[in-house]
Amino acid sequence: MTALPAAALAAVTGLAFGPVTLRLASATRTLPRASTRLETIAVTVLVGLLVAACNRAAIAPLIAVGVAAAVVDLDERRLPNPLTGTFALGTALTAIEAGAAPARLAAGVAALVLAVALVVKAVHGEVLGWGDIKLLPSLAALLAVLDPPLTLVGLVGATALLCVTLALLTAAGQGRGDTVPYGPALVVGAFAAPLVT
Repeated sequence: MTALPAAALAAVTGLAFGPVTLRLASATRTLPRASTRLETIAVTVLVGLLVAACNRAAIAPLIAVGVAAAVVDLDERRLPNPLTGTFALGTALTAIEAGAAPARLAAGVAALVLAVALVVKAVHGEVLGWGDIKLLPSLAALLAVLDPPLTLVGLVGATALLCVTLALLTAAGQGRGDTVPYGPALVVGAFAAPLVT
């Protein structure tokens, strides 16, 4: 995709889905609150850029749900069940629509990622939260449907962004034992993966 169509896709989807993303986040927060102007601009731009990175307007609703979950995780250190469940359902429908082979691949990738996440949770319970465990398989499955090599790229990207998150939290004075919001790194790392390939 050339620069002009990519910019148009980013602008249209960002403007269409940015406000929806913030409404989803507000509706699933423990204490709903209005978004600031800066949050509105940041989320609108982020949703548009991630849709353009994936070059698939059809997954804009999934990106909106994923970003909404990440916004709540950043605020409250939790990934809301209504958003992780909606994301999983949307991913399943996307996989089914792609055909039998992509759906089987997505199911296998999701099962493998879920198994690894559960083992990590069993061995080091504090490392992953249950919301992360619910979101990870769906993100990996969606990447497998979009382009199978993206799965590994997305997981590596999410890990790199998680390291940045940890560094920023440490610089902000949050010490060990604080809950780390994985959602933003997982979502942005996954949906930005096409930029690397």
